[in-house]
Amino acid sequence: MRIKDIFWIVISILFVRVFIISTIIYSSVIKASRINEVYGFENLSIESLLFLDKFILLSLCVCLAVICLILRSISITNLDYLRNLSFHLFVIMSFLALPELIDLILGKPFILAVLFSNVIISGMLFCAYKRGII
Repeated sequence: MRIKDIFWIVISILFVRVFIISTIIYSSVIKASRINEVYGFENLSIESLLFLDKFILLSLCVCLAVICLILRSISITNLDYLRNLSFHLFVIMSFLALPELIDLILGKPFILAVLFSNVIISGMLFCAYKRGII
């Protein structure tokens, strides 16, 4: 499969994820329901909410940075460079998937959509690294 096609698919999945993350940031109702669903209780301390907001914002910024990096690399025609970039993006997205995978292994509640999207993106980027063509 062409690396640039894989990059466009990854960008589209990340745009959906950015939209979901931004709705969680700006909607207090959705944030409260997510907190209740994941942690099991509704009232968190102010410090916990600030920490959660910072973590969500960090996740949003990482997704936007990966999108910008991929958009910039679409015009590159060097196969070795694109494969190297695919591997580095695979590592970044695998580290983003790690907390959800740990929660899955430990039996703690996790967000299935986030885990699914991270695993799909990581797999596609690894495939681009191994078998990608221009």
